Amino acid sequence: MQDKNRDMKIFTCIFSALILLIGTPLLFVALTTTYPKSMKDPFKPMHLPILLLAFLLLAALLLLARNAATVLREDRARKATGEAAPRFIPITKNGVFTFLTTVLYGIAWQYLGFTLSTAIFFAILVKRLEPERSWKQVAFVSLLFSVLVYAVFVSIFKVPFPEPILDRFLF
Repeated sequence: MQDKNRDMKIFTCIFSALILLIGTPLLFVALTTTYPKSMKDPFKPMHLPILLLAFLLLAALLLLARNAATVLREDRARKATGEAAPRFIPITKNGVFTFLTTVLYGIAWQYLGFTLSTAIFFAILVKRLEPERSWKQVAFVSLLFSVLVYAVFVSIFKVPFPEPILDRFLF
């Protein structure tokens, strides 16, 4: 159990470092790009992504610091007792499955639209990671989650999402 916990902490460190490596230049570009005066309003399109990216980078930095410190402290304690640190195994079946379904989810957006592809993606992922849940429960929560996220982004944030299947049948 301890080794899986250690592997998860190391994976979190690696993932956090990747977020920092990708997100920091994006934040720099977003902050240094000049926008027209009409975009100084805090509710204009660029302020929310900048704020979300800043919070994401802060969270990644905190995760990296906390997990790296914990792993280093545990490894020093093992070394002091003469015990060798376990080998880190970064790739798991669930990790590969999650990556592949995320790629397929991104592709499905174009053809199925946000709501349907998100419901399917969420249901498959939850069922794989928590197989004890019933399909009925997973389907209900997935549809509810998809519809709520769609409603929030379309009505509050005014972000149009592609819905090609619904467009074919409704319009």
